[in-house]
Amino acid sequence: MKTFFSGVGIVLAALVAIVAVAFFFNGLDYGIFRTFAPLREQVRNDTFKQSQAYNEGTVGDLMGIKDQYYQTKDQAAKESLRETFIYKAQHYPNQLPAGLQSFYDTLKNQ
Repeated sequence: MKTFFSGVGIVLAALVAIVAVAFFFNGLDYGIFRTFAPLREQVRNDTFKQSQAYNEGTVGDLMGIKDQYYQTKDQAAKESLRETFIYKAQHYPNQLPAGLQSFYDTLKNQ
């Protein structure tokens, strides 16, 4: 009976040691995550900004703003659309299509 309890004690001690080691490595993983996560996220962000979906979506938004700008008669709305278009075009990381680039230049010179 004594050997049974000593065997159970050894197993419990081994489980506690495994939990302690796992907790320690989890703490190390958090430190590694804190160090490398911002770099990995920057790479993901750069990759997204080069994706076809992002480019088509941004160009589509800019074309929609351009259409709204030409359709509206309200000067306050035009000024708001102008500022929105300029802001989005300045933060677009790629070259704008020719039609949008000329519209951007026209709005910048107003």
